[in-house]
Amino acid sequence: MNRTKPSQIKRFIAAFFAKKAVLCLSALVLCAAAPPVGAGPGPALGVSTHLPVPRFVSLRTGEVNFRAGPGFQYPVTWVYRRDG
Repeated sequence: MNRTKPSQIKRFIAAFFAKKAVLCLSALVLCAAAPPVGAGPGPALGVSTHLPVPRFVSLRTGEVNFRAGPGFQYPVTWVYRRDG
């Protein structure tokens, strides 16, 4: 029967925790060495209104046309109707 000595067990445990400590310290050094992440660009602004895009607005009328382009010459693709 092969019995391990207490000194062998202690060396095994010490080596196990030493490897874990090296891995943790390596991860900590890599995180500390990473460049800081700055804030991204702010929201895009609309050309004519200078309001953030996309935005949510309320409808004043019971029916609103959604067009394929930015002007009245473009065809209506959706018609939004208020409930009720």
